[in-house]
Amino acid sequence: MASTSGSVMQRAAAHLNDMNQLVYNTDILLPFLNMAIDELQEEIGVYEIPEMTKESIIILVNTND
Repeated sequence: MASTSGSVMQRAAAHLNDMNQLVYNTDILLPFLNMAIDELQEEIGVYEIPEMTKESIIILVNTND
């Protein structure tokens, strides 16, 4: 499931007990989101993890199959 930057920032504000984003709004959280993205890209490079550019199709399987 893909996350959007908006949904990530809403969850971050919720973890900071600011559900309405009165204190931790998008303008305040955006630099931290960018730092997290940069750190993730560095880790991907360090461990030579191939970047995923495609999403696979979701296949639902019953538990008895």
